[in-house]
Amino acid sequence: MLTAGMALSTNETFAQEAVATQSQETPVDVKELPEVVKTTLASEMYKDWTATKASLVNDGSREYYKITLTKESESMEVKLDKEGKPVQ
Repeated sequence: MLTAGMALSTNETFAQEAVATQSQETPVDVKELPEVVKTTLASEMYKDWTATKASLVNDGSREYYKITLTKESESMEVKLDKEGKPVQ
């Protein structure tokens, strides 16, 4: 049986977890990305794409760059850590 006190406690815990898992995203000028990230973006995999937007994301457990790339009418988003390695 679930009592009102238990439901409130469960809801409070859920709300606290939701706040804890929110990520912070800070816009970054593409020109100011770290050199290792720029090197990755210049690699064979991304060489035909242009970085148009970037932000530094901190999700509480890690930091990475979220970068929007465009090529003609296509666009995609990549996530790279500060060493220029892909983030899952």
